[in-house]
Amino acid sequence: MKGMMKKWLGAGAVALALSCASVQGAGFAIIEQSTPGLGRGLAGMAADVKEAGAIYFNPAVGAFHEKDTLALGTSFLHVNAHLDIANNSELQGNNGGEGGGWERIPHLYWVHPFGDGLSLGIGVSGTSGTSTAWDRHWVGRETAILTSLAVMNFSPSLSYKINDEWSVGAGINIEQARVTMTMGLPKVAYVHPLVGPLGFTSSRSQLKLKGDSIQVGFTAGVLYQPTKSTRIGLGYRSPMTHELDLDADMRFASEHDRQIASMLTGGKTGGKAHLKGDADCDLKLPRTVELGIQHDVNERWTVNGTVAWSQHSCMDKLKVEFDKNDPIVALSGTSKSIAMKWRDNWRFALGADYRYNEKWTFRFGTVYDQTPIKSANYRYATLPDVNRVWLTCGFSYAINETCTLDFGYVHIFFLDGDMVNDVEGKKLRINIDSKTSGCDIISTGLTFRF
Repeated sequence: MKGMMKKWLGAGAVALALSCASVQGAGFAIIEQSTPGLGRGLAGMAADVKEAGAIYFNPAVGAFHEKDTLALGTSFLHVNAHLDIANNSELQGNNGGEGGGWERIPHLYWVHPFGDGLSLGIGVSGTSGTSTAWDRHWVGRETAILTSLAVMNFSPSLSYKINDEWSVGAGINIEQARVTMTMGLPKVAYVHPLVGPLGFTSSRSQLKLKGDSIQVGFTAGVLYQPTKSTRIGLGYRSPMTHELDLDADMRFASEHDRQIASMLTGGKTGGKAHLKGDADCDLKLPRTVELGIQHDVNERWTVNGTVAWSQHSCMDKLKVEFDKNDPIVALSGTSKSIAMKWRDNWRFALGADYRYNEKWTFRFGTVYDQTPIKSANYRYATLPDVNRVWLTCGFSYAINETCTLDFGYVHIFFLDGDMVNDVEGKKLRINIDSKTSGCDIISTGLTFRF
């Protein structure tokens, strides 16, 4: 009787976890741990021995710092997300409107050299801070309306300079993830053999899922400087499994919707406007490896390159388990799983620094960022991720010998992609409108050396 409703609620809970899966790589997660680095597309960061934020990518670089270096910054991220519904005429609703918005992502990095080649690194940053908010009347409201993700990372590390050529480093990653998602209740929740289709009619009737998790991993790296003008760095970040505790709150905004909910749950709602429950989801996040190269062409020019790999193939499927004692189990069932079939993905970056004089340094770069999503069947409105191309620029201005003002700008182009979602029992094909979709990042910061 309640099979259609169970399938919808289970898929929605898993879709929330899917939105979290973007925190360490592609998806809507934007890597922004260094304002100066953003100016060149974060190229060469695993080999950068000057920027404090480089310890996020490779803790070994801290050993080459001769002075205390403190980097403070904030990145302002704006996502433009527009969808083109290919078969919208068959369903009621609009195309979702503007699905993006603004987010603010702070960072703080400090490197302290103890002497004798040993250095301490401390990093605090948001590894992701994105959201999509579709119109509550849009065609795919049953799959997603609001998805919000905020992840903060605290990472202490130690690095040691073996000699003038080699250094090593390692640290701990402590990560907190907070997620929120809402979706509309299905217009067709159950087909009664006598009455016909029964469902929820109010656009304000929604399911809200909210949860958080704290997880611990580690990072390690090595730096090799074969000459004074060339540096090669390799950084590693361990996989993590976030144990998400989810609170489910189903809100019935009209008398009709409350009656439908009461019928589908066998009277367990008691005619109330809310039905609450709890769920758990183990979310596997990938290990990442990043290779960075820097070469000083001369006193003015430095070229930078990065090749980064993320093992997203670990995310084959996701499983959400509901508390069997909660009334919401009457609608959700005890557990649901969904196939992801993600692939390992790559990021390639190339950039340059130009030191105009003692005061001014200018930067620019480009990045190709591959999505881990294989095809339209594994792409969702909660995370409409596609392959991306970055174009970046920035500058640093030395205010005095101690303080430097940093600025970085990034525009990310979303390439073509589509998705096939089940809506009202129909296969809804949704195209990512790459002409009007994209992302802008404006980052400002201060670097202190003392």
